[in-house]
Amino acid sequence: MANEVTAAGNASEFILAEVLDPMVMEAAYGNLIILPNVYIFDLAGRGSLTAEFTKWPVLSASDLTDGTDLTSNTDVNPTSVSATADEAGLKVTVTRLHLAASIVNLDDYATQLGRAVAQKIEVDLAAEFADFTTSVGTTTADLTNAQFLSAIYEFENKNIMSRGDPVAILHPIQVADLRTSIAALTGSVFGGQNPAGAAGGMMRMGQSFDLYGVNISTSTNCAAVNTAADRQGALFPRGNSIVFSGLWASRVDVEFDASLRGFELVATSAYGDECHDTAAGIKIVTDHEV
Repeated sequence: MANEVTAAGNASEFILAEVLDPMVMEAAYGNLIILPNVYIFDLAGRGSLTAEFTKWPVLSASDLTDGTDLTSNTDVNPTSVSATADEAGLKVTVTRLHLAASIVNLDDYATQLGRAVAQKIEVDLAAEFADFTTSVGTTTADLTNAQFLSAIYEFENKNIMSRGDPVAILHPIQVADLRTSIAALTGSVFGGQNPAGAAGGMMRMGQSFDLYGVNISTSTNCAAVNTAADRQGALFPRGNSIVFSGLWASRVDVEFDASLRGFELVATSAYGDECHDTAAGIKIVTDHEV
């Protein structure tokens, strides 16, 4: 078997060949940014790998004439989208000799594997932004304040405010370009209330802030598109338009291989994801970072 984590192998920095500081720097994974903003359906215990999500059609009323019978019925023809769960995961094998001399333990490895699985979920959810039929932004050009305002107009014009508050998921380069665009207009960069509660707050550094009444979250998992020339973010109603059907969340199983004298750690998740309503969101496609 190749790529085992051994005492003399590729995780030697965890071995006390010298005096090590007890702090081990965390790996740079993106946080769960997109998942909390989509609709989550739990498949556990339901005896199926597939969840079906139904959407109402838009119905129209018309003028009536007093005394005239309504002879025709309005057709009610809902549509649906299904999301089928399958597995994603990875395996790491750690030898017992390595663990005996290591400053980290199996729990530490399990934590990192779990984060890798969570990152995979975020990447898959970000890929759903491509299904939105409305798009703003210009390929290979920076995101501008005017384009972001256009995305807000498109969102409001779709009559979907009742489905959930608007949330935007943008790549950090798109947020950086938006800040630059607003600053170039010689205007203040406002976003709701600052922590002190005063009206108006800067588009602060971090993973979530408000601008024009839209909660914006940054995610490095926003897909590179157009042959990696652009990044693809989106604006959509929170808890709607993108669905996630989960059979189980990130899970790490441990098995000891006696002949190898090592522990096999297997991290998996079983889930499906789909864009439930392609008309309900706006994809924001602008220049990739240099």
